[in-house]
Amino acid sequence: MASTALVACKHDALAPGADGGSINGHPGGRGAGGGAGGAGGVDAGGAGGEASGTGGAATGTAGAGATGGAGGGGTAGATGTGGAAPACASGELRCDDAGRRMRCAPDGTWIDDGSSCTIALSGSSDYQTMCALKADGRVACWAAGAWANGQAAMMTAHAPAGAWRYISAGDGAFEICAVAATGLASCWTPTGGGPLPGGGSAGDRQFETLSASDYGTCGVTIDGTASCFGGVALPADFVGRSFRQVVTANQLVYGLDDSGALHGPSFVLAAYPAGRYKQIIANNAASCALREDGALFCYPSAATLPPPSETGFLDIASTYGNDQVCAIAGDGTLACWAGQSARPPLTPPGGTFTHIAGCFQGVCGIRTDGTTACWAEPGPDPLVPPDGW
Repeated sequence: MASTALVACKHDALAPGADGGSINGHPGGRGAGGGAGGAGGVDAGGAGGEASGTGGAATGTAGAGATGGAGGGGTAGATGTGGAAPACASGELRCDDAGRRMRCAPDGTWIDDGSSCTIALSGSSDYQTMCALKADGRVACWAAGAWANGQAAMMTAHAPAGAWRYISAGDGAFEICAVAATGLASCWTPTGGGPLPGGGSAGDRQFETLSASDYGTCGVTIDGTASCFGGVALPADFVGRSFRQVVTANQLVYGLDDSGALHGPSFVLAAYPAGRYKQIIANNAASCALREDGALFCYPSAATLPPPSETGFLDIASTYGNDQVCAIAGDGTLACWAGQSARPPLTPPGGTFTHIAGCFQGVCGIRTDGTTACWAEPGPDPLVPPDGW
């Protein structure tokens, strides 16, 4: 990996059941690995809540997530009798707190659509490859270009049997690591299972999150401690602390402890203002972090990025190959900025999103209905998620 980009997309992804909270939300708790996952309900900004009453009266608690976090909408209740306001608009889609896709029936009630929502994404910083995790534990990968997409499809086909709760796309060619329900880590490529990127062995360590890199792998174990293996050493100031997130980038290690304090190389930390943080993404020479008030900071910085006074961002992602940063605003909409390059910023799609992740020159995001959209620099090889993802 070169060292000139503003940020890379070491941005891994959590499934339901980790300490960070419910699925597919914004970073928080122990589940905030690499930028995705953590506390935040599936129905970010959704119109969930209990609807009841008669004669057209409707009351509810829209936006109160069952497991907390930014924008978590409750599960819609039954509509009342005698002309009560419908719980939804016919054809509307959403995800419930269990990660099931719900569709609004013509009578204004929510019904199960028969599919599982995509809840997390993780991209390769060095390749135009993206992987995704469903609420039911399935994994799929895709890439730009016919040959590359074929390799990614083989990664999907060779996923070991079982349900996964966390994924991390490696920065090498077509590799992914995942954490099973048991907490044990597995890695595989288009040809099948293999050693963890960077070598070494996780042994019987049980992880909540994992950050895979060709230069070493680090993660947060189920007891909250940081652990590294395969060519990268755990920094001394990580020992004896409890962490929400640990990211390995080349031979550097970044972390976010349970108090919201950042850890990492001293020359990087000096550039970040004081405060509590909720997310960090990094590569071998650059990083971005999201403060708890939603302010975005990067090292090295760029004049094109939003000023610290602009707060409320919920999730961040970046691309290594074309030096882009994207974020989800407080209302769920997207914004992107060019970093230190002269390229124009990426143009994100409309709509509202709950999570985003970047790869080499593109970004993908999960909409509030649990489907995935990708956007990248114009070119002959688009980055398109498989049907149903």
